[in-house]
Amino acid sequence: MSRQEPPDWLLERYLLGEVTPEQRARVDQAMDATVQARLEALKADSAKTLAAHPPARVAAQVKAQAPVQHERWWLLPAFGLAAAALLALVFVPRGEETLFKGEGARLALFRMTAQGPQPIGNGAPVRPGDLVQARYGVDEAGFVVLLSFDALGQVTIHAPLHSADTSTDAGSFSTQQSFELDSSPGFERFVLLTSRNPLSIDTLSEAARQAAQSSDAQHVALSVDPSTHQRSVVLVKELR
Repeated sequence: MSRQEPPDWLLERYLLGEVTPEQRARVDQAMDATVQARLEALKADSAKTLAAHPPARVAAQVKAQAPVQHERWWLLPAFGLAAAALLALVFVPRGEETLFKGEGARLALFRMTAQGPQPIGNGAPVRPGDLVQARYGVDEAGFVVLLSFDALGQVTIHAPLHSADTSTDAGSFSTQQSFELDSSPGFERFVLLTSRNPLSIDTLSEAARQAAQSSDAQHVALSVDPSTHQRSVVLVKELR
């Protein structure tokens, strides 16, 4: 029997210490040079982000910034794995999501600021350069893909981050990295897709690109297998 390597989400939680004894044993038993290298890569990515964006420097920028009519955010990046812990217990209400079907999953977005993560509701205005992190939860083990797409049909995969393994245990999760909004016009729509069956990242990415071409791209359900549940949060971009 071939050995099954632990998925990225489990390694991220392992480094955070947010695993059950059974999950820790699963990682420990699978530990070899490959798994160790993946763990080191995750830790290095977090350290690199911290080095590039020192919290003290960004906090000083916040204090120096005067308020304007539309509050302008000086942002702290999501500092890799460390930022996940900040979001462990925070969710926006269910009314902040567009729910298509299924009740076993949750999706919330946060703007990363010098004061900490700030919840962003469905339809909220955002600016280019804002750093957004997603928090999601599933009530049972299965398969998960979290992606976003904009009005131009550009698709970004947020989870799983480094592999095609979409399996997950039940629990609450944060994306390892925050997503910086670009200057493309229109919107950025985050979609959480969950299923009891394996999910194809390529298939779901194509479904997102097709949805972006719809006249109701901000709200239309992605054309996916009926067994796949969807959660969606749309951010409306305000160009400076």
